[in-house]
Amino acid sequence: MLYNKGDKMKLYIKQKLISLNASFDVFDENNNVKYNVEGKLISIGHKFTIYKNGKEVAYIAQEILNLLPRFNVFMNNKKVASIQKKLSLLSPIYEIKGLNWDIKGDITSHEYSIYEGRKEIATVSKKWLKITDTYEINIEDEKNEIMALAVVLAIDAVFSMRRSANSNN
Repeated sequence: MLYNKGDKMKLYIKQKLISLNASFDVFDENNNVKYNVEGKLISIGHKFTIYKNGKEVAYIAQEILNLLPRFNVFMNNKKVASIQKKLSLLSPIYEIKGLNWDIKGDITSHEYSIYEGRKEIATVSKKWLKITDTYEINIEDEKNEIMALAVVLAIDAVFSMRRSANSNN
């Protein structure tokens, strides 16, 4: 699908489907499956693989020997970015190394934007579509689509780990 300059790509992830150990689909604005995401059931650290038309386009792996969660993103077997939660007393802060991207907004409520300098790369917001909560990711440029999806998945994995830890206590 070709996009005109100025068109935003939209991806949707249903909240119920996001799980550290499951597979789920990512949909486009026409409700067509655009990506398949597979989580590893048995592994050291959390791992996700993003597929498009059956072909791996990105791999996300947690580094386990860190005080705070860190996920690395690989494309074509090369590490292209690292997403790490930073120590913060007020709201979550994430550092994205390798891309010069920053995150601004309310990450906890899934209402945030990803920037490169002053240029907006993507926005993430929680939408009520049908009966379930759904994340809507608006991506400004098609070339950033897979990486923006990987960043959102890594951040959600950190929240899922925290939810799992809190439910076990």
